[in-house]
Amino acid sequence: MTDRDDTATQLRRVLDQWAVPPPELVGKRPVNVDRDGPVRRCDVCGGTHRRAAAHLDYLGHAVTTRILCEVDPLWSWEPVAFSEAGEPLITRRDSTLRMWIRLTLHGVSRLGVGTCDAGKADAEKELIGDAIRNAAMRFGVGLSLWAKEDWASTDSDAGRDGAHQDDGADTVVMEARRLLHELDADTAAQVKAEFLDEFGCRLADLPVERHAEALAWIAARVKHLTAPMD
Repeated sequence: MTDRDDTATQLRRVLDQWAVPPPELVGKRPVNVDRDGPVRRCDVCGGTHRRAAAHLDYLGHAVTTRILCEVDPLWSWEPVAFSEAGEPLITRRDSTLRMWIRLTLHGVSRLGVGTCDAGKADAEKELIGDAIRNAAMRFGVGLSLWAKEDWASTDSDAGRDGAHQDDGADTVVMEARRLLHELDADTAAQVKAEFLDEFGCRLADLPVERHAEALAWIAARVKHLTAPMD
């Protein structure tokens, strides 16, 4: 067996073991939290926040770090770029901070991006944790939580008042599926994961006023990924 074959086997083992993590390691994250209203303890995630439209399953930073240490004690990460001050480069787009990293596992490096609100306390720590989770997903860690087939489905999701999404949401979901049909399964899963990075929730959970923006983003990604190579 060549070194390349051995590396491929190790990476495949990561995917097989951790694409679907044990339920006891999976946390709940609120999305589309109301900006107004009382802050209360949530029975779903155990945290305290205002009313949320939904909760997404996710792996926390500590759990992801533990998994990486188990599968490769020599894993590492580094920023893709540095500021003039020698710190990891953090960019800002509107109210969102971003930091790109390169995560190395079994000698293979893949990119990941961390995002957080610019007003967050300890933004650097949150960016690092989010970027590590995102990059680990590129190796298959928790992949099922990012690329569920129902990423844009409204069949089993309730709206804010407990009712199913309206016809507008159904229409935008169908259009998104039509666009993704142009991609193979792996690339479609990649776009779904990138969508969560960009918008912070699934398409069906977005406010109606952002549907056009979301579809334009999906269409642009599909066009880029299907463009002929020079």
